[in-house]
Amino acid sequence: MSGAPPLIGVKFEVFGKVDKVDFVKYAQLEAERLGLFGWIEETKDRTIKGEIEGPPEQVQEMQQWLCSKGSPGCQIDRVDASEPIPLQKPTHGPILSVKPHHHHEGK
Repeated sequence: MSGAPPLIGVKFEVFGKVDKVDFVKYAQLEAERLGLFGWIEETKDRTIKGEIEGPPEQVQEMQQWLCSKGSPGCQIDRVDASEPIPLQKPTHGPILSVKPHHHHEGK
């Protein structure tokens, strides 16, 4: 056993003034730069939600970006993130695959 898992997955939600500031686009570019997998989308509650998967170091770097940098003109109040889940391989495609908008909320 060589300690750390090869990959980790983290779910997150970003709160603040993050809609209509191209947050998703910038986050996708950053995730692509870091070579991460997963998805990211704007929710109808005007938050940014997603899941990122990749090597622990890159995932942490992305979380740092989500918490402190974001897109130009955004105002990040807080980020809720899940505990990292160890993964053997990615369960999602490259991050640029925006999650399809089929919400199952029975409305």
